[in-house]
Amino acid sequence: MMTARRISEGDADTSARGASTPVTRSASKKKTPSKEKAPSKRLIHWKKRPTVDSHLLFGASTLTNRDFEKYKDRGYLEDPERCRPGGDDTTPSPKSGEIVLFEDFLLQGLRLPINDFVAEVLECFEVFFHQVTPDTFVWMSVYVWALASQGLKPNPEAFCRSFVLRLKGRKDKSKRHPNFGCYTFEVGREAISPVAACKANFDPNWTQKWFYYKVDTEFRREHKSLLMIPLRVSFGVEMKMPQSSPSVKPAMTAYGCVCSQICMRDIVEEFVAYAADPLRREIDMPSALKKQSPSKLLRLPYAFDPVIQGFKSPNAAWRKEVTRATKSLVGEYSAKESKQIFASFPERSKKKLNRVFDAFNVSYPDHEKLFKEKSPSKAGTSRASERIAKLKETVKDTPSPLHRENLTSKLPKTPSIAKALKVLREMRQKLPASKESVEVSAAPLSFSSSDTGSSSGEPYVPSLPQDEMVFEAATPVTPGVRDDQPLGAQDKKGEAGGASEAQPEKPAPENINVDALGINWDRDTLRKISEANVPSAVGDKLKDAPFGALFDEAENNLTKVKLLSCFE
Repeated sequence: MMTARRISEGDADTSARGASTPVTRSASKKKTPSKEKAPSKRLIHWKKRPTVDSHLLFGASTLTNRDFEKYKDRGYLEDPERCRPGGDDTTPSPKSGEIVLFEDFLLQGLRLPINDFVAEVLECFEVFFHQVTPDTFVWMSVYVWALASQGLKPNPEAFCRSFVLRLKGRKDKSKRHPNFGCYTFEVGREAISPVAACKANFDPNWTQKWFYYKVDTEFRREHKSLLMIPLRVSFGVEMKMPQSSPSVKPAMTAYGCVCSQICMRDIVEEFVAYAADPLRREIDMPSALKKQSPSKLLRLPYAFDPVIQGFKSPNAAWRKEVTRATKSLVGEYSAKESKQIFASFPERSKKKLNRVFDAFNVSYPDHEKLFKEKSPSKAGTSRASERIAKLKETVKDTPSPLHRENLTSKLPKTPSIAKALKVLREMRQKLPASKESVEVSAAPLSFSSSDTGSSSGEPYVPSLPQDEMVFEAATPVTPGVRDDQPLGAQDKKGEAGGASEAQPEKPAPENINVDALGINWDRDTLRKISEANVPSAVGDKLKDAPFGALFDEAENNLTKVKLLSCFE
């Protein structure tokens, strides 16, 4: 937290140099205890107390009495005599009226003596000082300043409705969780909160800088539940309270108004610029010129005081010190925070708002836009879009398991009827003329329901409509005829009437070889099927029909037929 020293009349020019007792905006020495109390148990309708295997081995503290004097010089505490170093203790052993604190608590906004609001919030969540993290006090400072800048006092019950307690931390070398510095506040699921900007990285050894602090008599009387002697492992509660209550409605309305218009970084910058410590027991705030509703953003008449600020005027040096102190509380300005700020105030041309700077007539630049917006034209090239496109391609190119090509590829190939007709036509042209080649003028043949096969010995006669296509019929088998004997040789032998055996003729150049047909067909039947005219419409339908489907007959009627080598 930024502090400043008191400036005497004669050394205004050297206000930023030297070291002396800092001055902060505090009220009169008269103490005004907080009238707001912790919420009653009847208002709490949900509690959860998560537990883990924990220990209390802090380790030896590195702080000494000299450090306590520095804290006084910086304005963190009033009486360093109330502080006691840990010495050789590895697990703190507080005496009567003592609590255990860490140095980072003071660096993040806690002030001694302790504000009653801080004690009441911890009592509400049933957690002790040594169990919380430093950023806990940043959230409390933001909340107190938001209400004070709206002319209201902090309300612990309203704070408990906006935040929940979370157990943090990991297992250490002892494979257990430390039961100190392990709790922090998070914004409730349905609560209103400013755009968060908390310091993410702390000194990894911050828990080694612990000390004892002796509270005053009034604190011991009003907040006795926060004194733990000796230390023991304990756990706080995650609490959920009603969202509406007449006593806290103005406080929640005022806090929501400030959060909806000012981000967390700017809220912190406001009380740093005004040199106010929100968690000090008493702070001095200017009075409002007129009474105003808490639902409207209030602009108090903040005045620049060189004695308190430590600078003659709000110059560049003062502005630089304010920026440094703000970063020490909420960290560096990040791209994530920038994106949230621009998304929270889309209707405002200037996202930054600092009421103290405005009252001091100090000009300030807007928040920088550190993130890059995604171009709509490139939305289709995202990883998700690419995965969807690949999935669609895979589905489109994957054949059906019942696809005809996949089924037929696994079966032996059979020539179609069109190919068979073509081959038979070529055979007719190459073979010598025969008397049995008679043109058929009868009606077209037709299939019957029993044409698919017969076991009665009747011939299987495929019937085709008339067409201009012609095919040659196979010759019936005659006993005593060799396989290599040409077609028609048996007819010449029969005409010779038992004459000498006919000389075999040379086979066709295509090496046509016919085995036999085991069907007792007469000559008239052969003449009918030797030539047939097939209509074009029927021919088209028969193009893709397998040849075997037309000549599939029972084993006793049709034997192996071997017309060409391509039929094998």
